[in-house]
Amino acid sequence: MISDHKLLEHDVRKIVRLLAEVSIHVNDQSLAKSTLMKGLCRLIDADSWAWGLAKDVSPGEPSVHLSLIHGGFTEVTSAMFTRAYQHPDMTDVHTPLVAEMKRRNCHITRLRQQIDPDGRAFTNGAGPYWEKADIRGVILSMYPTPGGFISIMGIYRRFSASLFNERENLIAHVALGGFPWLHANNWSASCKAITGLCTRKRMITDFLIKGYKRKDIAKHLGISPHTTNDYVKSVFEHFQVHSQAELIGKFHGGGRL
Repeated sequence: MISDHKLLEHDVRKIVRLLAEVSIHVNDQSLAKSTLMKGLCRLIDADSWAWGLAKDVSPGEPSVHLSLIHGGFTEVTSAMFTRAYQHPDMTDVHTPLVAEMKRRNCHITRLRQQIDPDGRAFTNGAGPYWEKADIRGVILSMYPTPGGFISIMGIYRRFSASLFNERENLIAHVALGGFPWLHANNWSASCKAITGLCTRKRMITDFLIKGYKRKDIAKHLGISPHTTNDYVKSVFEHFQVHSQAELIGKFHGGGRL
């Protein structure tokens, strides 16, 4: 049990209607995921969301993860969100949650105040980026997949909004666990390749697959265009592609890595 809170009948009806909407897109996983997350945001009054994949690492090891699809962000808040969750200081924040998921070996969903009761994510090195991303309320959901990978979903609220509560967390947990086939997909191949990249190159990859131009990547990371081009070239070589479009196709078009 993730909470003693009980769902009301109208909550259940709304979840059922949402799951029915998602089931229509059984042949398009990206569309099914975005439909689910957008609908969930409507149900619990969230502002933005992200869905990605993480490598199951041992306690103390650096996090290895990538946000593959997202919604509700502006160009700037999306860039700051990427910098926030890719920040090395977030490893210590996420480690207890990953350890709990491994111990229970099941899908878990937690509020920000449960994951990080002391608010370390907002006072450590990642804090300024979370603020610039305009994120305060957080629900984080992790679903173990075959091969030692984790399907990871985040739902967010702006700084001006209240934190999520236990009822909203339970709604998210039920909705996000409704489709096991959305978690057991070919993203594990993508993540295997990601594990061979340093944090900065993973961040560059994240920006590229979200469609950012090189000049914008340089601006948001505070590095020179020349340095950005060197990183992009290295990322292309790592994934054996020749263009940004080809890289995006690897992750969103079912390409093999």
